[in-house]
Amino acid sequence: AAHSAVNFILKAQNSEGGWRYKANTNESDTSVYVWEMMALKSATMAGISVDSAKVELARKWLDTVTEGGRDPAFLGQFAYQRGTPPTASMSAAALLIVQYTGAAKNDPVIVGGLKYLTANPPSVEDRDTYYWYYATQVFHNVAGPEWDAWNRQMRRILIETQVRTGCATGSWDPDKPSGDRWGPYGGRLMMTSLSALTLEIYYRYLPLYK
Repeated sequence: AAHSAVNFILKAQNSEGGWRYKANTNESDTSVYVWEMMALKSATMAGISVDSAKVELARKWLDTVTEGGRDPAFLGQFAYQRGTPPTASMSAAALLIVQYTGAAKNDPVIVGGLKYLTANPPSVEDRDTYYWYYATQVFHNVAGPEWDAWNRQMRRILIETQVRTGCATGSWDPDKPSGDRWGPYGGRLMMTSLSALTLEIYYRYLPLYK
């Protein structure tokens, strides 16, 4: 089943190296792209063969959704699609793939990206569980003071906002104490899944640069 999934992902990749909601479409977006790349990374770690040429093509696709190559001020900032402005959530997701595809800890894209994410810390007034999930992995891979500061704040917010009463005990509400940016799309199930995964990142992964 895992081999079949990898083969499908590779066949669904479009000619420019990206993915979207349909196989072999001419369109791509960073969100779908990152989920596919994470799957291929997991497959590689599990010993499943992945076409390196396809991965290299995918790596180059990220250059189409960042101004970093053209304007140093935007290093480490990525957009949802070509021609749209960068966002924190897409930047965090893309930076994880930059790390996975071999960028060094002191790579200017990683350094610039960490600076951008640090300027967008987790806030209970501006909930974005999707962003938090990816940014936590990026900071954890780098470790150091940036990770410590991010993790302390992230952990506190998630623990304090977890539902403690009623039949929803243990979950995270998509609307309270403030509306999550992705709540209308994924509801309580998505919020709870990503929150739990975020809290256990350091139990599941070793820091990439160690």
